[in-house]
Amino acid sequence: MNKKKCLKIFFAVFGFLFFIQQFALCSSVYVSAGSNLVEVDLNSGQTQLIASLADYTDQNPRGVARNSEGEIYVSVSNNWSNRILKINPNGSQEPTIEYFTSPISFQYGFGQLDFNSKGHLFAAGDKNQVIYEFDQQGNKVSDIGLDGGYSSYKNNVGLFTNGDILYSVGYFSPRVLSRYDTSGEVITGGVYDELTFSSEFYPASLTQSHNGNLAIGGGRGGTLLWEYDLTTKTTSLLFDCKEFGRSTFVQYDPFSNSYIVPSDNGLTLLNPDGSFIKEITGPDLQNSWSISKPFPEPTTVVAVDIKPGSCPNPLNVKSKGVLPVAILGTADYDIKTIDPTSVRLAGVEPLRSGYEDVATPVLPADECNCTEAGPDGFLDLTLKFKTQRIVEAVGDVNHGDELTLELTGVLYDEMPIEGADCILIRGRHKPINPADINKDGVVNAADFAIFLQNWLLSSIVDE
Repeated sequence: MNKKKCLKIFFAVFGFLFFIQQFALCSSVYVSAGSNLVEVDLNSGQTQLIASLADYTDQNPRGVARNSEGEIYVSVSNNWSNRILKINPNGSQEPTIEYFTSPISFQYGFGQLDFNSKGHLFAAGDKNQVIYEFDQQGNKVSDIGLDGGYSSYKNNVGLFTNGDILYSVGYFSPRVLSRYDTSGEVITGGVYDELTFSSEFYPASLTQSHNGNLAIGGGRGGTLLWEYDLTTKTTSLLFDCKEFGRSTFVQYDPFSNSYIVPSDNGLTLLNPDGSFIKEITGPDLQNSWSISKPFPEPTTVVAVDIKPGSCPNPLNVKSKGVLPVAILGTADYDIKTIDPTSVRLAGVEPLRSGYEDVATPVLPADECNCTEAGPDGFLDLTLKFKTQRIVEAVGDVNHGDELTLELTGVLYDEMPIEGADCILIRGRHKPINPADINKDGVVNAADFAIFLQNWLLSSIVDE
């Protein structure tokens, strides 16, 4: 299989500034597809049927959410009796399914679901024209009217939370975007803006946009995806996904910077400009509908030993040699499941790898604890890195600095791994300014002259 190595992204959402590191996690989503609940690995395209919901609902669920514990919540409806299911996937075991809420009677059923930072679940009430808040035991805490009180602005299907800030959007005219602060005992907020869409566009779903704003999808088979700028309070068209599916319940994946579009055949991933990335299909994904927020795949933490047998781990910034590193095997962990070509230390690829028993894991497993203990009877994955590449990666350092270097990679089954160990800097390193083309220690006219001589020339030099 041709593996795609995933990026590890640390991000702050709303104002959704993304701080992208050079390593990362792949992501997955849960999808309601007809009466199926399916987990989809967005990297590999692999799908897993979690449960059939045919006994619980007479319509395709419009709300799917996952909490921080990995439990799944799905809105179901039977003849106006609307409830939310709580599903524990249980790994390879049969999932457990239970009713999370008591039945609430209203037309069409719940819309989108999402959690705030307290773990309370919010559900859009559609025709009932309120937003429901449930605590962690499934008790209804409040009914929020879309203006902050108990009156409403028509049907409400689209709902999105960022921390304790909740956004909802009205389906019919007037098409109103509302904003609430759910952090206190009393929820505050109300109408944020009245949206100026054409009469043919029915706002039906909300997700994060790639620019740090909101993306609004349309109902009634809508295919347009709009972006709402929270600062300027203006809307602009992101793209028309008619060729690939419908914009209702589109989700943005910050881990891959792509939009996930549901269709009758499955899911399509699109770039922020609407261009095609790939399609994920399968018999369990027919009539894909609502999509959970993407979540990172679980990561296996591995024991890493920089300079095995040394304690501490000195790194001479002037060294022109190699830095030895080992991923340590144990009685419970076979390091031959790791793809050596995927391993990166501080974003740097290894020069070579091998297998040898060279070190013993340190206990307790704190990043900067170390040991001089040698082989322990279990095979280790040994790697050699060019020292100067590591020095370049760590940047500006001084003698005596202690730094943590992160190691990432994937197993052959594409499960991410990560680990870390510390180094002790010997010497002082100041990165060269890239504008110092002739590397004489100063950026001056000589560097500019070299730049002008090579302006617009090919970067390939004929021998």
